Amino acid sequence: MHRTTFATRPRSAPLRRPRRSGPVRRLAAGLLATVLAVAPAAAEPTARRLLGAAAQVEWGAVGRLNLGGLGHCTATLLGRGDIAVTAAHCLFFPATRVPLRPEQLQFLPGFRQGAFAAHLRGAEMAIAPGFVFTPRRGNPTHDLALIRLGAPAPRAIRPLNPAVQPVAVGEAVAVLSYGRDRPQALSIQAPCTVTARHGGLLLTDCEAVPGMSGAPLVRRTPQGPELVGVVSASVEADALGRGKAIAVAIDPYLEGLARQIAP
Repeated sequence: MHRTTFATRPRSAPLRRPRRSGPVRRLAAGLLATVLAVAPAAAEPTARRLLGAAAQVEWGAVGRLNLGGLGHCTATLLGRGDIAVTAAHCLFFPATRVPLRPEQLQFLPGFRQGAFAAHLRGAEMAIAPGFVFTPRRGNPTHDLALIRLGAPAPRAIRPLNPAVQPVAVGEAVAVLSYGRDRPQALSIQAPCTVTARHGGLLLTDCEAVPGMSGAPLVRRTPQGPELVGVVSASVEADALGRGKAIAVAIDPYLEGLARQIAP
């Protein structure tokens, strides 16, 4: 690996439905059809948009990280394509607070509608020093981890470069993710902005929803996109669970983590 200077309610008795006459039944059916017709338009708007198949190819390094039957997070290829970065809290059993075994992790770069560019299993993982897993994650500090994969990704997949310089407040970024509301294809929000930094934590105005943990925060440069952080949590969530993303900056952690899992 090259040197990386690099993320119940009680059940009630059934209700009897009144018999409907022909006109009443037709009226009810008409109302139902109207509701169904307008339901999609009434959905709450989102800042994220789904990428089409062609556009997703550009972001082939980003994939779904399946967690041994416990759900999924987002992860991103780095280095020579044999390292993936994600949020550290993704790698724990919530009930027991015990880490998953690396081989339980399955990384699927380019995942889209059940298809993917590669199926890569974890071989080793490194979690940022100081990270403490709690199910409710009141403090996302140090929430970053690297996974060394059992084999490198195919050469056709270009890993994302880690940022050379730390991201600054006010910079425009993009977020790519597999949220719980859109688990089958990659979504992007671009641009959004880093609004504050506190140590290794980045506050943004990027939208975050459940399931987006581990999503890369990316900055575009003349040399191409580069990774600056990894989504960990959100604040100011609305009734739908959508809030502002908190990300962990990679610059304080990545080099040390890479040394831990270097072959």
